[in-house]
Amino acid sequence: MFDKEMRMRRYAILMLIVAVSGCSSRFPAVVNPDAIGLAEDEMLIVRSTGGVAVIDFTDFGDQSSVSTYRWRFSASPDAQELTGQGEVFEKFKEVITDDGARELDRLRSQLYVIAGPFKIEWSYSSAGSGWLYLNKTQIKTTTLPDADFETYKLR
Repeated sequence: MFDKEMRMRRYAILMLIVAVSGCSSRFPAVVNPDAIGLAEDEMLIVRSTGGVAVIDFTDFGDQSSVSTYRWRFSASPDAQELTGQGEVFEKFKEVITDDGARELDRLRSQLYVIAGPFKIEWSYSSAGSGWLYLNKTQIKTTTLPDADFETYKLR
């Protein structure tokens, strides 16, 4: 589980990396302080007026590989449950602009977790965890042990 101190430490390290790397506006230097760190033994429950989804990463891979996830979604207590799986990965290329500035091109990345109608930005954290970036004013979240993935009641 990620506690507040661990999140703040990771946020500080990420901000230092961004500041030192000279990233441009094509790779935002402002990191969402409401980012959720998700470890490989956790699942994320996402709730909005549109329904409830459960997202579980089955493999975080390493920084140069694909991370895989599975999901379940229900729009309402009476609605049919939808399920699926997906992949996310970061593939960056450094680009030198005409004026000599360094930019990171992330066009070859798949940075969004899709679970039913939810589209949540993701980034790699470590071989056992990742970051998810949510608009917490519209979405409520909870993390639970991923052993509950199959049995968690979406209704």
